[in-house]
Formats: sequence, C-alpha cells, structure tokens
Amino acid sequence: MANPRNEPYHVRLADSDLYENVTYALGQVHRAKVPGHGARAYTEASKQNQKSVNLMDHIALLLVYKPTADVVATGLIREQHGSTIVYSKNQNYTPSKQEADYIVTLRNAFKELEQPIKILRIVVGMCRLKIVARAEKLVAATAAEQSNNFFGVIEHRRTEEMRQFLVRNQLMRDQSLSDGLDSFLAATRGLGSSSDPDIFVKVLAFAYSLTRHESPGDPKLDTVPGVNPILFRRVKKLGAYYNACLKIHWAVQKLSPLVRFNISTRQLNPP
Repeated sequence: MANPRNEPYHVRLADSDLYENVTYALGQVHRAKVPGHGARAYTEASKQNQKSVNLMDHIALLLVYKPTADVVATGLIREQHGSTIVYSKNQNYTPSKQEADYIVTLRNAFKELEQPIKILRIVVGMCRLKIVARAEKLVAATAAEQSNNFFGVIEHRRTEEMRQFLVRNQLMRDQSLSDGLDSFLAATRGLGSSSDPDIFVKVLAFAYSLTRHESPGDPKLDTVPGVNPILFRRVKKLGAYYNACLKIHWAVQKLSPLVRFNISTRQLNPP
C-alpha cells in the first residue's frame, strides 16, 4: 500500500490472535542503519514519528536483561484514556517473578514521575549483566586506543554545564573534570555483576554526560578529527540507559494524569 506522505497507518484488528501475530511480525523488522544515510523510511518520516520510534527503542533497551541472544520488540497502542505498551522477546518466554516485579516497579516509577536518576537505579537491578557486558567493551576499546583522544577532547573542553550536571547529581565531587574522568574510567574497569548499584548509576549517568553535554557552537564529539568512533560509540551505549530513563520520563510527563495512570504493559509470545 502506497503511503507517499509518510503518514502513520492506524490499523484496528478485531481478531486478537491476528493482532498478536501482526504485532510480533512488525516487531521483527529491524531498521537498517547505514552509516551516513540511515533507513529511508525512518529518515523521511516526520519528526513526531521518529520520536515515537526512538521511544520504543528506549523502552526495549530497558527490557533486555541478558548479555547476548536477548532481543525485544516493542509497540504502543494508544487509546482514549490510556496506552498499552506491548513487547515480545525473540523466543517463547515466561517471565520470572523477579522480571514480572521489575516490569510493574518500572512502570509505576514512570507513572509516578520519579526522577530519572532514581528510575535508573531500578533498571540497574535488572539489567546489570547487559550493562557489565557493555562496560567490558568500553574497557577493551580504551585499552586499544593509543591516545585516548576522546577523553582528551572532553578534558580540554572542560564544559561547565557538564561539570555542574555531574556535581549536582553527585556523580563526582566538586573536583576538576580531569579527576572526574579518571574516576569514571577506574569505576568502569572495576564494574562487575556484584558491584554496588550506586557505582552502576554513577558510571551510566557519567557516560551519558560525556556524549551529551557540549559547549555552544562546538562540533559534535563524534565529528571531531581524531576522536575514535568506536570508543565514542561504546561510551554512548553505556550512557543510553540514563538517556532512555530521561526520554521516557519526559514523554510520560507530557501525558494527562488520566492517560498516565492508565498505562499498562502486555507481553506477547512469538506465534
């Protein structure tokens, strides 16, 4: 079916089995990410539709618990007085009590507009194995990086906005950014599945700050000559957890109280 205006289709399915099959099938379609181009359907979509897709990506990230072979597809059903987030794993899956409790706790935290840094602590409790796997890749990337130019650029800029964010959220003491970077790298190298949740939170939020806070007029960090794109990507992947908590929090905050308190979740198994 042609859709020249890139407008979203609104499909209403009366048959629940058909609905579940279609939802699962659509969830298996991956957006192609071609460096420098992106998927045409995504890049030509409206900004609002792009935000909707990104929001589903953020939600999916918080539902991946294992380091490998754990894939989640997410979707959103908007209704007049609420919304249902549907998600499906890449295999038949029965949530454990811990996982089921996590979904409820996470959903309630967003509905009650808890601060993102507090929500991040909830996420750490369930996603720590995946987070540790990402941290190990960052450590490997720093070991392979000869000049650590990414961190050199950060230290050279010493942006006050970044430093204030880190101090305000108690992610580092009122110290120089150089010392804060040293502490971040040391904490990342020592991160393990049994590490204190506070250390996880500090590492993830610090990583978010490194890739988000830039001085006005400065080029984006991943475009600065000499910055290792692999190293940048590894830092950004760690920071993605705090970024997801922020973006979902902001999206829920915009909802009316009636719609916000009627957000539900529903798990679908593959047909």
